Amino acid sequence: MKKKIKKIGYRIGIIPIIIVLSMGLLTGGVVLAEEPEPLSASVEVTVDPALPNYLLNDGTGIEEIDWEITYDSTPREYTYEIFDPTDTSVYGPITVTLPGTTPGEGSPVTGGYDWTVPAGSATGTYTVRVEYFSEDTYPDFEGASENTFRVKQAVEVRKFEDIDGNGIMDGSDSEILGTWNVQIWDPGMVSIYNGTMPAVIDVMGDGTYTATETLKAGWVVTTPPGSPSVTRTFVIPDDTEVIWFGNQEIPPEGDLLIHKYIDTNGDSVDNDGVDGVGWTFDVYGPDDLNAPYALGQVTDAYGDILLTTMPIGQYKVVETLMVADPVWKCTDPGAGLTITVNVVAETQTDIDFGNQQQGDLLIYKYEDIDGDGYTVTDPPGEGWYFSLSGPSGIINVGPTDVSGYILVQDLIPGSYTVTEKSGPSPPAGYGWVCTDPGPGKTKSGITVPSGGTSAEVQFGNRLIERLVPTLGQWGIIGMSTVFAGLLVWFGVRRRRLAQMK
Repeated sequence: MKKKIKKIGYRIGIIPIIIVLSMGLLTGGVVLAEEPEPLSASVEVTVDPALPNYLLNDGTGIEEIDWEITYDSTPREYTYEIFDPTDTSVYGPITVTLPGTTPGEGSPVTGGYDWTVPAGSATGTYTVRVEYFSEDTYPDFEGASENTFRVKQAVEVRKFEDIDGNGIMDGSDSEILGTWNVQIWDPGMVSIYNGTMPAVIDVMGDGTYTATETLKAGWVVTTPPGSPSVTRTFVIPDDTEVIWFGNQEIPPEGDLLIHKYIDTNGDSVDNDGVDGVGWTFDVYGPDDLNAPYALGQVTDAYGDILLTTMPIGQYKVVETLMVADPVWKCTDPGAGLTITVNVVAETQTDIDFGNQQQGDLLIYKYEDIDGDGYTVTDPPGEGWYFSLSGPSGIINVGPTDVSGYILVQDLIPGSYTVTEKSGPSPPAGYGWVCTDPGPGKTKSGITVPSGGTSAEVQFGNRLIERLVPTLGQWGIIGMSTVFAGLLVWFGVRRRRLAQMK
């Protein structure tokens, strides 16, 4: 009984073995005692190190794909493929067959590929996918590895020092790094950057972008040429990929105000409240006082000339006298007509020029026929001489003309004294007697106005007949003189004799 059971048990135990072997024969192969290890793969994407966070879509962005496949059996293959942000394949799939090795002796196989992003590619996130297959399961997919990179519009905002001020980044200029601030807004005016230049901005959509730099003191804007604006706009994707802000450093500057006043009373002080309008000045400098800086500058309705943003330094300011009758005299600063002045940084320097117009004095001489002062019937006196004393000093003038006048021109305005000095010889037997103003022959307090003529100063003289004694009259005069002398002598003699007693 036991032997029978053993035989049955033997037969039952061997049946599964027979079945398994039969199946192996039917399939034409042998099942390995150990399954091979699965394949593994990895992929790494490296972008241009100068632009560490993205690739440009201007045709210059290069993607470096580095891959590594580990396997341990007979020939395998893998594919790699690139997909755009919409998961559409833009490159590949590229199939690579790996060399086989002895089972159990597999080792990593590495490789790489550079892919240039085509110009105009869509912006967004791209995927690099490596898929690998094994011979045991081929063509069945076994595994994959992925990595991503970003493609953006190639826009950079940069700053340069515009040495020559032409508004163009050229050979004479140099880029300024990390010291100038710029703020950038997207088409919806949402700030997307606020920091120093150069700035690489994350531009993912089309439209008009705005960038505004913060201007530093002592600098001017030169880009674009002729524009003082610190704001630039650029359109994506139409505009250039590099937006330059150009600035030129300028030396310290100041302002100069030239004021012209009419010095009516000639005291060299602007206290009369009258502005000099329409006066011309020339400015020379800076520092080289023979170098023209601003010529032909004319005072405005307030008597002013304002010159702004002048390089600091020394300047020479020269007044041009107006041509007028009576003439003008510069009282401030004086006859030199010139002021030398220093223009200092960020300051308005004021200078004054004062001018006084001269005046004339009119003298009229008449013959006072009847000795009662001037009447219309009195004829003019020709050939008379006078002297004047006043602000212009002592001046001798004359003679009066046929009409009896002397016009003394271009006198410093003020009070004058006029004195009659001499006249033509009188006829025989006659002499001149001053009747106006009288024996003193002087008139004082004559006012010469600025820019005008004094009131007419009149002097009158009358011819007086001089009587000549006859011979008999001269005898009587002589005898009378002798008698008077004897009387004087006799009186003196008597006083002396009386004193002796």
